[in-house]
Amino acid sequence: MIGSLRGEAVTLKGIRCLLAGSILPNLVYLDLSQNRLGEDVVAELADSPQVASLLGLNLAGTGLREGEARHLLESPHLSRSYTVNIRSALVSTSMERALKDRFYQVHTRAP
Repeated sequence: MIGSLRGEAVTLKGIRCLLAGSILPNLVYLDLSQNRLGEDVVAELADSPQVASLLGLNLAGTGLREGEARHLLESPHLSRSYTVNIRSALVSTSMERALKDRFYQVHTRAP
């Protein structure tokens, strides 16, 4: 199942509700694109065991920064087989490379 909160002004409170609910374990892909998430939201998401069932995460258009990307990189719950879309991310080339080494597929640039 695919879940989409694209452009829904997702907040920390909203992410906490999503993580506490029963929907996330049934999802294989979560679309949070076009939201200004912030480091607290990305950290909450990456630190949650609830994301272990996901195979893909769309964070395109979120303005993802180094600190937020580091939470994804260091998450013990995100699988190596993960697909991560971080188009429009504001991260260094070395961070892009680290994410590409960590995850199966990372989309960083528009085609």
